[in-house]
Amino acid sequence: MTSVRSTKTKWLIALTVVVGLGAAAYYLLPFLHRGKVVELPAGHYAITVDGVTAAALSSRRDAQDTLDLLRHAYDKPGTKAVGESTFKEKVSIIHRLTAAGVVYNTPKEACQALTEPVEPAIIHTIVVGDRAVDLAKQYNVTLDKIQGLNPLIDVALLNEGDQILIRPAKRLITVLNRSLVTQTVDIMPPSDMARLGSRQTGKRTMKVLQTCENGTPTKQEVISQITTWERPRRLHYRTRRTDRTAKASGQSAKSPTLTPVSNTTPTTTP
Repeated sequence: MTSVRSTKTKWLIALTVVVGLGAAAYYLLPFLHRGKVVELPAGHYAITVDGVTAAALSSRRDAQDTLDLLRHAYDKPGTKAVGESTFKEKVSIIHRLTAAGVVYNTPKEACQALTEPVEPAIIHTIVVGDRAVDLAKQYNVTLDKIQGLNPLIDVALLNEGDQILIRPAKRLITVLNRSLVTQTVDIMPPSDMARLGSRQTGKRTMKVLQTCENGTPTKQEVISQITTWERPRRLHYRTRRTDRTAKASGQSAKSPTLTPVSNTTPTTTP
């Protein structure tokens, strides 16, 4: 009985070896030419995002240059960068065999491909009756998220025709950067001033530390702000007194003249 089992085991081992050699020969035949084995492709330097190949280039230097270009692809003129740009996902460079569809000749081509959106942005145009709380329920997002994506719009005071960004375009790699920007917005008088009939208008200039994902603001922190109030310019009538000497000499009195007088009183409050 033991000899029969050992014989079956030997036959199974031999069959496994034969099948393995046949499979190896089948995959190596395309690389055989005139009795010589052609070298297998050396592979490319792949840029991987969370382990998945997003792009590949012929050298590590080109792959690194692609990432450097990508870090500055969303820089805006007139802003002061704070720190180095980083990636939200785990991005690395690995030498591996890659499919032809993700191989690029230059870092510029690879960077352009990586900045193309894979999902479009969602933008909602405000119509009469729209409220921010309804938009949050409709798109399953929070009010803070909507306000963060639209820092220059007060979501509590939406106007017809406003363009509200609900979700930015999705890309393979998310570039995170922080910068200092200056924002100026028009503001209305406080409620206590409005009750007193004040017609003052104001402007608020803020220095903001802004966090962006692929160039879209997602969070901002006010560092400092200056608010300036200014009353509307009004005109006062002032009647110039008639010169007694001119009146005594028989000359006609001058008619009242309209003199513009500004009561503008800009005040600056921190």
